[in-house]
Amino acid sequence: MVELLIVIAIIGILTMVVVSSTGPARARSRDDRRIADLKTIQLGLALYFDHYRSYPTPDEGLSKLTDEDQGFLPSIPTDPKTGALYEYTTSGGDKHYCLGATLEGTVPSDSSSCTILGSTANYKVSR
Repeated sequence: MVELLIVIAIIGILTMVVVSSTGPARARSRDDRRIADLKTIQLGLALYFDHYRSYPTPDEGLSKLTDEDQGFLPSIPTDPKTGALYEYTTSGGDKHYCLGATLEGTVPSDSSSCTILGSTANYKVSR
């Protein structure tokens, strides 16, 4: 009986070690997904700009990229943890944009300094 309790305790300890070590890996994975999503949206925005010579206004939102007429993107990517849309705004008469996401880990050095009012995003890309 004592041996069984010892085996159960060892299994419990190993399970705790595995679960606690996968947390940071999951956060990094979600951050990588967020950055890839922003690059996908950037591609859709570039296709939209080539067609209309301006970016969608913040009021229209990124949903203009999935219009049935053009279909620049099949769907708008969302945050892998919250399911929320990424932050988006335009400037310069709809000739420039800023996209933002909130990363859980370290922010890469390629993050832009563009401004999204009221934003909590710590990683931004712009054009």
